[in-house]
Amino acid sequence: SPTTVSSLTVPGATSLNTLNTTGASTLASLGVSGATSLNTLSASGTSNLTTLDVSGATTLNTLSASGATSLTTLGVSGTSNLTTLNASGTSTLTTLDVTGSTNLNTLTATGSTSLNSLGVSGATNLNALTATGTTSLTTLSVSGTSNLTTLNVSGTTSLTTLNASGTSTLTTLDVTGSSNLTTLGVSGSTNLATLGVSGATSLNSLGVSGTSNLTTL
Repeated sequence: SPTTVSSLTVPGATSLNTLNTTGASTLASLGVSGATSLNTLSASGTSNLTTLDVSGATTLNTLSASGATSLTTLGVSGTSNLTTLNASGTSTLTTLDVTGSTNLNTLTATGSTSLNSLGVSGATNLNALTATGTTSLTTLSVSGTSNLTTLNVSGTTSLTTLNASGTSTLTTLDVTGSSNLTTLGVSGSTNLATLGVSGATSLNSLGVSGTSNLTTL
């Protein structure tokens, strides 16, 4: 009969470059400390995994935890070379902080329905942030993400405040269906061309001063 793996560690695997545990539905514990050359980690579909901590994995470039539906803790502090993070469908994850992931380019948290805290300050190279359907998220600030071009938070039905002021590289912002959004600040987003606000039925404050390139609202 097939071997059932519930715990996996890789101590001393100093030359390990890629680790793929996709679909390991019985895996509850995964430790990668000591994998000092790890570049790519895929833990998609690890539906029993509750904690994934890759803090200090300075060589890690790509991390996918999509569909890790039991994940409550995802630690990425000190992952200074991380460029791509996919946490889509992590439906029990409540907090995600990528502060200090200074080379992060793409962050996806689509359908992370329990996520109520998302910290991206200091992610100065973040280019695309997709958090559609993060229905527990109430407040989001992307100020300081100086290279952000695309922000999609459509369907964030609990979101009340979004601050994107000063994101001078932002070209596309979608808050469609964010039915509780009351305050949206995009002042100084000088390259913003497209802003989708349909269904944002509670919006009462919209700051768009300095958005000289806005063509679609």
